Amino acid sequence: MLTAWNSSLFDCIQEWKGAFTLTVLLKRKIDGATFLISNVYGPTDVTLKANFFQELRSIHSVSSGTWTLLGDFNVLLSVDDKNGDTAHVADILKFREVVHDLHLVDLPILNKAFTWTNGRGVPTLERLDRAFISTNWLLAFPRSTLRALPRPRSDHTPLVLTAFTFIPSANLFRFESFWLRHPAIFDVVSTAWNSPTSGLAPVNQFASKLKSVQTALRNWSVGLSSRLQRQASLCLLWIDWLDNAEERRSLTILERALRPMLKVRYEELCLQEEIRWKQRSRVQWLKVGDANTRFFHLKASGRRNSNFISRLSNGCTLLSSHQPIADHLFSFFSNQLGDDPESTLNINLLELYRGANPDLSSLQEDFTAAEVRKAVFSSGPEKAPGPDGLPMLFYQRFWNLLKNDIMSVFNSFHNGSAKLDEINASWLCLIPKKSEALLAKDFRPISLVHGMGKLISKVLASRLQSFMAELINPHQAAFIKGRSLFDNFSTAHVLVHHYYASKQSAALLKIDFERAFDHINWDFLVDLLRARGFAPTWINWIQELLKSANTSVILNGVPGNSFTCKRGLRQGDPLSPLLFILCVDALFRMFQRATSSGLLQDPGIRDVRIQALQFADDLLIFLDGSPRSAAASKLILDNFAACSGLRINYDKSSISPINLSEAQATSLASSFGCTVKAFPITYLGLPLSPTRLSRSDYMPLIEKIDNRLAGWKGLNLSRGGRLVLLNSVLSSIPSHFCSIFRLPGWVVNSIDKIRRGFFWRGRKLTNGFHCLVNWGQVCRPKLWGGLGIRNLQAMNSALLMKGLWKFYNSPHLPWVKLLTEKHYRYRQPATGDNIPSRCCPMWRGILSTTAPFHASVFFSIGNGKGTSFWNARWAGEFILRNQFSNLYTIASHKHLSVSTWIRRFAHTENLGFQLSRLQGDQLDELPRLKLLIQNTILTLNRDATFWRWNDDGAFQVCRAYSFLTFDGINAGKITFLWNIKIPLRVKVFIWLAARNRILTDDTLALKGWHDPSICVLCSKNGENLDHILFTCSYATTVWARLLQTTPATQAFMSTNPGALSEGDKRNGLTFALQQHAHIRRPIYTSGRDDK
Repeated sequence: MLTAWNSSLFDCIQEWKGAFTLTVLLKRKIDGATFLISNVYGPTDVTLKANFFQELRSIHSVSSGTWTLLGDFNVLLSVDDKNGDTAHVADILKFREVVHDLHLVDLPILNKAFTWTNGRGVPTLERLDRAFISTNWLLAFPRSTLRALPRPRSDHTPLVLTAFTFIPSANLFRFESFWLRHPAIFDVVSTAWNSPTSGLAPVNQFASKLKSVQTALRNWSVGLSSRLQRQASLCLLWIDWLDNAEERRSLTILERALRPMLKVRYEELCLQEEIRWKQRSRVQWLKVGDANTRFFHLKASGRRNSNFISRLSNGCTLLSSHQPIADHLFSFFSNQLGDDPESTLNINLLELYRGANPDLSSLQEDFTAAEVRKAVFSSGPEKAPGPDGLPMLFYQRFWNLLKNDIMSVFNSFHNGSAKLDEINASWLCLIPKKSEALLAKDFRPISLVHGMGKLISKVLASRLQSFMAELINPHQAAFIKGRSLFDNFSTAHVLVHHYYASKQSAALLKIDFERAFDHINWDFLVDLLRARGFAPTWINWIQELLKSANTSVILNGVPGNSFTCKRGLRQGDPLSPLLFILCVDALFRMFQRATSSGLLQDPGIRDVRIQALQFADDLLIFLDGSPRSAAASKLILDNFAACSGLRINYDKSSISPINLSEAQATSLASSFGCTVKAFPITYLGLPLSPTRLSRSDYMPLIEKIDNRLAGWKGLNLSRGGRLVLLNSVLSSIPSHFCSIFRLPGWVVNSIDKIRRGFFWRGRKLTNGFHCLVNWGQVCRPKLWGGLGIRNLQAMNSALLMKGLWKFYNSPHLPWVKLLTEKHYRYRQPATGDNIPSRCCPMWRGILSTTAPFHASVFFSIGNGKGTSFWNARWAGEFILRNQFSNLYTIASHKHLSVSTWIRRFAHTENLGFQLSRLQGDQLDELPRLKLLIQNTILTLNRDATFWRWNDDGAFQVCRAYSFLTFDGINAGKITFLWNIKIPLRVKVFIWLAARNRILTDDTLALKGWHDPSICVLCSKNGENLDHILFTCSYATTVWARLLQTTPATQAFMSTNPGALSEGDKRNGLTFALQQHAHIRRPIYTSGRDDK
């Protein structure tokens, strides 16, 4: 007997082994539910029946909960369980007594009467295999069913027990992406959309047309999936029939024409199935068409399991049924979002923002079709839709049909006549914040907004975005173009390190807002918009979007009762993030006002002062460590919370001391009611520390990558899919780290070890036997013969170079100002071998890329203040330290800017050099340097920096990466491969074949695997790559058919006789694949790509 379970879903708590049974107690990880499974094989010996029955009773004594017994009992429960009349009634009665005493329910087999046969001409049929369930099992899984499978070999019929938890189903409409593969859908949508509607306002007319389309698509798609599955089965059946017929006779002309048509149709049906499951999986990084249907299927199932809410606590009782959970969620979120908040304090926002507002009159201009179209086509096509069930893909594909009605809605919205109730509904999708989410507050509510309501918000957000940099303080980095997470973290890192290194007392207060988006007071928001200079028209638009929204909580796919929101901003609405940071900007202004009035000390470095850093709802406040600053900060925070509606969760907030005693830190923390947390702390997902990171600080990064490589992903992805996953997901995980810190070698090696194992074997670790190509070559760009997997060290350097580019081109950034004040008031960064003393780890890592950076940029001199005289390329193609290397060796000031150097030395007789020290080549270089200086004219403009590897002169990480990985070795003819429209897994196979790295018998022998080398296709000796692809009888048949049916290849063979026969097989393969790119004929077959 064998009992197996999926260890990723269940834990085995206990097991019992008996003479006739194997029992395990399993615990379901998703909700902690436990149940008992007894695998049974009853005795055939009559004398052992009593022992068997007693063993069943003994199991029952320890199975008071959910229990099932299933297997071959070798005893009948009823005389009807046998087709003859010779049943052993005594055994039947004893067995029924046991079943009765144990309170078991016998599950009927849905599609069979008997499970065993003796296989004779007049067979004896009996039902010996069955499944029993306890009453607790029946309550837990009321829809349990038992079904028989086909019996290919054994005399017993396999049975499948399926257990369902009852979930009310909602008849929801969902647009399926694969429908667009059917031409008929365009007529269906067009007919429904153009159905007559009269006398309705534009919004109501639009809503009515959407309902007509939903109804038409629902009716059209009834039974479509099952029809497609039947068609796929029929295609396979006919293909198999034609293949078998070909073995007995020659196929007719019609049959020969039919088979490729069937194959094309089958491929299309498989593609539609893959699209269907990709949409459900919500996987965006992997494209369809590479045979990853099973992966999409498992991802969709995983999403369902991870988002499934099976139980919830209301604070007193643990709820496990659907309706009580739904009622509790409705009560919780309607109280959170549907109650009118009461402001306990008002602040003078007009005074707070006096003189700080830009001209916003263009915000209320007429809407244009161009900007609406841009909003439609810049949206994610397959992101989860709202209550209308229509993703943006629908609006994109049918834009020409919908455009006029959409613009009518926008025009009525613009003039204030539109009421958006019908097109502004949303569903709250609950995402667990932690693995053991048992309370409603443990879930993050994400709003799935109606498509049209979301589109209006997106257009308004696009308009507002152009003013955000002027409206929001420079220390808020979230949701504003041109600002990034990197900037805020860098500022915090430089400032924390400065305090630590200079022995100044300070403290860092990290604030946690409780459900920040949910608690924004609408009255406060409206008052703020007025104070910031927004026109009444714009404010009315915002109020209409807020007040017309009604929401339902969706529980396990079933929407609950709806309620009207009266506060908060919907997460998932494109406009919400911008409105939120407008609100929290007021908090920064309050701190700024307190600092200017002397209530708070302004921390910073010399003239650069920074009181607080904001990234959306992440807030860092710098304190001088005094009780006075703590009390003032607490007062500001509480006042802001009282007027804005935001709640500060001091229990989850923390204070991190810098050069403070333990008593001082504890006193500060008690004044806020928060905890003391030592460095490093996690800020924006990265470890923030005043010192170098330890080995343990890098482990979360490695573990995160390790966790993303669940074994099932690799095993269910083609090698092409693994390649995409490595680049789009796994290589992007360390990007934040790589932008800030220089990764130590051991970290890079650890990550590469995981990536290497995942790519070659689909698991975390592997050995050299399975690594078919050197990892360095795999990580080369495709143009240079690799697979384009990112080289982590090169990517680390490219991302750090971006920091250096920002330093030179964005002097307004806070961290750039801090570093300039601290290290570069009179000079510019030189090479990485000259790092300032007491330099923070982040800047030390960025400076390590100075050499490749200066090799890639050109400085156009303006005032000369931002360019290094000796170490930057500003005077032609050469850097002065190289062009005048002899003078550079004796120069006393090697790190001055052009401006400072010219001001100090340009008017001296010998440019500051002592003539007595000059000799030989130095004397020759001096006149040339004087001439260069004389021709240099400084202006009042800033120096400009140009990136040499981009036509527009702007820095790009990808260009920097290409520069760092360039080795000048072109891959030759294989580069065409990446432009051919064939599945990626096939491209990877051809890439390996071009290097003779397929695991054929001859290659295996070189790796120590000695086995008779026989081709399994033609049964001839000597399996190698050349044989499999070209000289095997099966391969020559494929080539012959290709050459006969493709005019281009016939022409190739006529002008290149013997191209295949004389051994130039690679060129033949290359040419055929190039023709494939034009004729779109499949010349490959599917198979496992790791063999």
